[in-house]
Amino acid sequence: MNMLAVTIFLVVTGSRRWWQLVGVDAIVCLYAWARTVHNGPAVWISLLLVLACTTVDYLWRDWTRQSRFVQYGLLLLTGAAAVMLNHAMLVNESFTVVPGFWLRQWLGLLILGVVALEYSTTLINALENTRELARNARVDGLTQLNNFNTFNEALVQHFTEYEEHKQGYSVFELDVDWFKRINDTYGHLAGNRVLATVARGLSNCTAGAPWPAKAYRLGGEEFGVIMDVALNPHQAAAAAEHFKHRVEAMRFNSVDPQLKITVSIGQANVHDSHYSFNDATSRRTATSTGPSKVDVTAS
Repeated sequence: MNMLAVTIFLVVTGSRRWWQLVGVDAIVCLYAWARTVHNGPAVWISLLLVLACTTVDYLWRDWTRQSRFVQYGLLLLTGAAAVMLNHAMLVNESFTVVPGFWLRQWLGLLILGVVALEYSTTLINALENTRELARNARVDGLTQLNNFNTFNEALVQHFTEYEEHKQGYSVFELDVDWFKRINDTYGHLAGNRVLATVARGLSNCTAGAPWPAKAYRLGGEEFGVIMDVALNPHQAAAAAEHFKHRVEAMRFNSVDPQLKITVSIGQANVHDSHYSFNDATSRRTATSTGPSKVDVTAS
């Protein structure tokens, strides 16, 4: 019963789905039904206490995981309810309880529970750190767009699908014009805010595009967009103009209300003459180009 109680506690603490709670409670009920040799009210009262502990643990798991003391306190309650259930299940004429038996059971459960809880917490923290590192390796920290490595991975995947299924795609690369002048005028922190604003605008554009599309930050003031469709010249020009106008309409009140920027855009489609995913992007053509300077008004 000690092992079952600790396992139940750990499963419920780490669970995120209601059916896991139902499954755990069903196991407890089946165990009590199979092992009970005394059907007095103490069995069902202690069983309800165990089920109540698992429910509380599930409902407030995010709060309980923030404090070890709360976790240990809930483990104490779960252990006490489990010992009560085990004692109630085994009451009969032939069962003799030696002095200190249930106290030793409870202490054994606590020792086992603490070790298992600490080990589980260590594994959970390590898993979360690994996930965070994996996310940071794929996402640009400033703009929250997928980064250049992810952009290349997507191009490889799209080119492979094109070779196998002739599923065309289009690539756009956008470069903020005269971005260095923004940094020189307002500072690099202001430049970062400009890039973050442009990234949000591109992300909104791709989310509302008529074809599946995704935006990326390629580095510096360069961005990329991959559309899961091969565009003809008219469609490509229209899409580029849409991107261009959205960027030109952006305002940067936290930097300078008078600041306006433009972008230069190149676009390419994949063709049968391409031998690798790099061929399409290396042969892109200028689809939309901004003016020769960025409109910067010093505050």
